Amino acid sequence: IPGGVLRPGDFSKAVPGLRRLMNMAHDPVYGPENLYDDPLAAAVMAFQNAQGLDADGVVGPRTLALMNMSVEDKMKQVIANMERLRWLEDERPEKYI
Repeated sequence: IPGGVLRPGDFSKAVPGLRRLMNMAHDPVYGPENLYDDPLAAAVMAFQNAQGLDADGVVGPRTLALMNMSVEDKMKQVIANMERLRWLEDERPEKYI
């Protein structure tokens, strides 16, 4: 992403790639293919919300890093968190995540 940040309403050659990451097709009703339009912004905000980020629709370094995380990276993260959980004190609340 040129300049490191992509905001709704911006025009960028990175938009078609962002659409692919979000599994969206371009709809010419919303403007040219390189316009970061409202439906794409809504999809990005839903992704950000699901990842625990501020759902502002702005694609910055943190959002982009999470979008580009591979399945293998996610699996490694789960394994590391499970290992951390093993080392917690035995006294845990009945319900925890």
